[in-house]
Amino acid sequence: MMAHINCPVYDWCDADHEDEFTPQESHEQHVTIRVEDAKQEFTLTLEDGRPGIHTTTGIDEVWIEPGEATNTFQSIAKVWLLASERYDKFVRDHTPALRRHHSVTEQLAEVEG
Repeated sequence: MMAHINCPVYDWCDADHEDEFTPQESHEQHVTIRVEDAKQEFTLTLEDGRPGIHTTTGIDEVWIEPGEATNTFQSIAKVWLLASERYDKFVRDHTPALRRHHSVTEQLAEVEG
């Protein structure tokens, strides 16, 4: 993994690590998700190894009239679903887990079998 120009650890990190107020162990990725007529910005964060997601809702008004080609309510729901899936993957990617190599599993199976 190649580090971002400002981040010595992650190539996806958008945090300005040259800013003296940005802790070196704080990382963030800015994500915009758009589905048809709905768009939302999210920030995935990794602070002290703990993943998080932040956003603000800027939805002023939503309405649907008969015969409209798009359904804004469905578009908004898809945006939030995609954000949830993206966050779940981010958590999996940045949560340490104990994993054993498949050869170890095979050797254990031979010993037990």
